[in-house]
Amino acid sequence: ALQVLGPNFRVQTKVYADLDVPGQIVVVGAGDPTLSRVKVGVQSVYKDAPKIADLAVQINAWARATPITNIVLDSSYFAGPTWDEAVDDSERTLGYQSNVTALQVDGDRDNPTKETSPRSTDPINRVGVALKKAIGPLATNATLTNAVAGSNLLEIADVRSQPISKWITHMLQVSDNTEAEFLARLVSKQLGFDGSLASVGDALKSALTSAGIAYNTEAGSFPADLVLLDGSGENENNLVSPAYVNALLKKVLNREGNFGVIYQGLPISGESGSLANRFKGDNIDAAGHIFAKTGWTRTSYSLAGIIKAKDGTDLIFSIFTVGELPDTTKQAIDNLATGFYRCGDKLSSQITPTN
Repeated sequence: ALQVLGPNFRVQTKVYADLDVPGQIVVVGAGDPTLSRVKVGVQSVYKDAPKIADLAVQINAWARATPITNIVLDSSYFAGPTWDEAVDDSERTLGYQSNVTALQVDGDRDNPTKETSPRSTDPINRVGVALKKAIGPLATNATLTNAVAGSNLLEIADVRSQPISKWITHMLQVSDNTEAEFLARLVSKQLGFDGSLASVGDALKSALTSAGIAYNTEAGSFPADLVLLDGSGENENNLVSPAYVNALLKKVLNREGNFGVIYQGLPISGESGSLANRFKGDNIDAAGHIFAKTGWTRTSYSLAGIIKAKDGTDLIFSIFTVGELPDTTKQAIDNLATGFYRCGDKLSSQITPTN
C-alpha cells in the first residue's frame, strides 16, 4: 500500500442526489472501513475517522425541507465475494475481521469503540441504518436499497478518511485484519485489477516487485514458496518464507521509500501494541529494544522485526513456529528474540545462510 498508494492516500466516501428519481440519494463506498457512525465528539477505534454525522449535515443542507424517500447503498467498488471461504467464520463472529465490502462503518463492529467486537453478515445495511438515523426527520420514511448508482447524479456530500499511514500504524499495533484486507483491495484497484479477493495475490506481487522485493530476475519468476492469498494472513494457505520477510525488513530498517512508516508503526517490546504485555520477567532487558510484528493463525505463531541489540547492533529477524503449538510457544519466541538482543553483532557475524 505504501509503495502503490503512498502514505498520504485517503479514501473518499460520496453521496449523490439521483436526478432521475426525486427524493433518492446514493451513497457510494470506495473502500473506507474506518467511516464511523459514532457521534460527533466521540472516537471510534479509528482515531479521527470520518463520520456518518458529517455526511448527514451536508445532506440536510442540500435537501432543506425535501424528504429523503430512498437511500441507495452502492458497494460495487470491490468485485467478488466479501468473505474468504478459507477463513473460519468465527474470525468474524468473535470480532477479529469483517466482511470486505467497499461500503461499511467502523470495520462493521457491533461496538465501534472496541477493537475486538463481533461483526455482522451485512455491513452495507448497517451503513444505511446509521445514515438514516443521522439524517433525522427528513429520512424517517426512507427505504434502504442495495444497488449500483445510476448515471445522472449530483454530488451533495463527501468525507475523506485519514491518510493510510494512520491505518497502517493502527493495523500494525493491534493486528487489525480488516484494515489489512482493505489495503490489499485498494492496491488491487489502484493497479487496475477489480478489487476482488482473487486479484490480491497478483496485485501484491506487482507492488512488491516495484519495491524491489519478491521477483527473481535471474529465474524470471516469483519464488515458489511465496503464496499471497489475502491481505491479513488469515488464510492459512499463505506461504511466506522468513528469508522473504527479512528482505522486506531490511528495507524497513533502512527506511527505503515510504517504508519508514512501517518502522514507526511496529509494536515495541514491553511497551506498545501487541507487544505491550510481552518481554517481562527474565526477558525484561529486551523491553524497549525490539520493534516487531506479531503473527497468529490456528497453526502458527510468529514474530518478525528489528532489534536494537545490547551492543548497539541493528538486527533484522523472523521467527516462525508452525504446527501443533503448546501454550508456551509465545514465551519461547520471546526467549529466542531476547537471546538475539543479547548477542548482537556476535550473532550476526557468525550466522551463515543454509538451506
